[in-house]
Amino acid sequence: CHELGRALKEDDPSSSRQFFTLACEGGYRTSCHLLGDLLWHDYQALHDPQEKRDQLSAVLIALERACDTGSETGLPEACSSFASIVLSPEVDKHEWPRARWREVWSLLQGACAREDPHACRRLSGYYMMSYPSVRQRCDTGDLFACFTLTAGQEVINKLSPEQPLSPQFHPLHSRARAQLEITCRGQISSGCVDLGRML
Repeated sequence: CHELGRALKEDDPSSSRQFFTLACEGGYRTSCHLLGDLLWHDYQALHDPQEKRDQLSAVLIALERACDTGSETGLPEACSSFASIVLSPEVDKHEWPRARWREVWSLLQGACAREDPHACRRLSGYYMMSYPSVRQRCDTGDLFACFTLTAGQEVINKLSPEQPLSPQFHPLHSRARAQLEITCRGQISSGCVDLGRML
């Protein structure tokens, strides 16, 4: 089914989706990833709000199956695709609960831990932020910034429980550097530039 889906992807996207769906439901994660990509492409052409909500749900289900951070066969690049889509300005996320955002953050962390350069690049952008910047973004509703503050405080609690987060103390730079090393090895030039600035 997967190979049929690939063969028909350009000339017959509708049939390709059907074959990828069958393969994905059978547990083949690469098919889930390709299915998610096709469904996302279709999503961008929709205009009806309900159709867009339904389509987005199908996109995210397919990509989460492909990602599956709890499995050694999960695809970190699918986790990164999932995060990129949900962070896209095209997606209405106003009604998303904090727990859902926490899941996306966890997917990014899992993908970076498996050395996906795009996931590491996105995380490093937060981990490199100055304390005032990340604090301000958290206060204005950026939950990823809030999770970054929490991660920083957790590091402090392990190293120096009496040390509060402050503009003078940045506990996440070492993590950011490790993430940028993965990003640079993945040939993402902006990661190499930022890594050079940290050395």
